[in-house]
Amino acid sequence: MQKNVLRFLSICLMIVCLFPALISAADRSAVTKPATKKGANPPSARELPAEIRLEPPHDQIWHEPLTGMQFVWVKGGCFQMGCGPWSGTCQADEKPVHEVCVDGFWMGKFEATQEQWQKVMGANPSRYNRGGEYPVEQVSVKDVEIFVDKLNAENRSDNLYRLPTEAEWEYAARSGGEQEIYAGGINIEDFVWHRGNSDDEFKPVGSKKPNGLGLHDMSGNVYEWCSDRYGQNYYSKSLKNNPVGPSTGEKRVIRGGSAASEAKSSRTTNRSSISASCLNYMIGVRLIWAPGHNRRRTLDQKK
Repeated sequence: MQKNVLRFLSICLMIVCLFPALISAADRSAVTKPATKKGANPPSARELPAEIRLEPPHDQIWHEPLTGMQFVWVKGGCFQMGCGPWSGTCQADEKPVHEVCVDGFWMGKFEATQEQWQKVMGANPSRYNRGGEYPVEQVSVKDVEIFVDKLNAENRSDNLYRLPTEAEWEYAARSGGEQEIYAGGINIEDFVWHRGNSDDEFKPVGSKKPNGLGLHDMSGNVYEWCSDRYGQNYYSKSLKNNPVGPSTGEKRVIRGGSAASEAKSSRTTNRSSISASCLNYMIGVRLIWAPGHNRRRTLDQKK
């Protein structure tokens, strides 16, 4: 009887001693397990990195997950940038008309709203603080850069949010480079909130008709920052492909006019500029969502 008990205890002790080794061998086997062969079941959604976000088909709307901002695909192409005879009275800095080609990108369907800004930044800086679907305003370029950095950090997609270049802005405003005086056509009352019809008050985004690409308020409501530094004579020396503006200059380009400015400021070719640090209640923001190589190219050209 005593021998049987001792034999049983010896077997238990051997099992206890060997168990960690068995576990270690199993772990090593899992680590060295060959990669899944082609045709095998793919990893589940839970196993995929949560930050990977793929572009939707270009005929659909991209919804930014954090704020719900909507983006419309703008197919790349070439157009005659600047003020031609079709555009009415031209200012000196809107000439000469010159050919510009831009790569495709996703453009904000609407101006960024106060509600969307607050979701990211935690506060609403707007002078006319009405929240909801009213456009955010009174934001500087630095404010927008922080806003963009937070969006990019949250989404971590291959595409990146950023301000549009001036060329991208005009191309999109003109429905892909069409000869449109205002973003959408010639009838200003259909497409534009300006001083003559707004009582100098900003309106909820999207309350006027969109242009040919489905973009609202590219003309009127609030001015929109572009990434370019302003150069009065830049059009005479602009690059043809994906121009990004002058390499130096204190002022930044703003486009589109506002509900508190004259109607002529809302022309698609009209150029305005202001200090990048300015906090002006007439200036808001519309972002683009562009492939990462576009972002890298833009930064390289600005160096």
